[in-house]
Amino acid sequence: AEDPGLTLVTRCRALEPPAPPALYGELASEDPHATVIPALALREKAREGALDEDFVPLLVALLVDAPNLATFTHLAKALAAFGREAQMASPYLVEKLRGLQITTDRRFWVMDSVLHALSYTGGEAAKAFVDELASEQPPRVMRSKSVYAGELDDEARMKGFEETMSSVRERLEDESGAKWNEKVTTRESVVKKEAPKRTAPWMTR
Repeated sequence: AEDPGLTLVTRCRALEPPAPPALYGELASEDPHATVIPALALREKAREGALDEDFVPLLVALLVDAPNLATFTHLAKALAAFGREAQMASPYLVEKLRGLQITTDRRFWVMDSVLHALSYTGGEAAKAFVDELASEQPPRVMRSKSVYAGELDDEARMKGFEETMSSVRERLEDESGAKWNEKVTTRESVVKKEAPKRTAPWMTR
């Protein structure tokens, strides 16, 4: 049977602006957790080019008040689809990342996704934060190792973090105006098991 959540996402994607943001607003007051559905739809519509740059301030406003990490991550990706045109979002992405403690696999993948989004929105705030993150000792992904709950071991977290930081730095220095308009990986979870598990769909970039 088809996943009802995915069915609702498809229906949301079929709505024309400003319907998806309006639906988001209704859910934010009625069922904040459910905002992940229209947030995902907004991400996909932004990647399709169905939202013009006039939507950037609204998306930033929704991002600032996002009620959960999944919703925040989808909105960050929606803004990344505008590239440097959404640079006004960068300080808010930095603020979220600066306060994010990496204590679970889910939080690791949130950091990974939002860092990539930040590399597309760019700007001085983004560059300064990436330098700050690179100078942290111990690295952010290792700070909470004694209480970390997840399947990604220390080596896997460090490897993933280093690869992401390399890509993020390269993209921040690229002035060609790249936009995150498609999923760029179907990466597997880096877990030492005989049959590695795939990341959850919302985690893939």
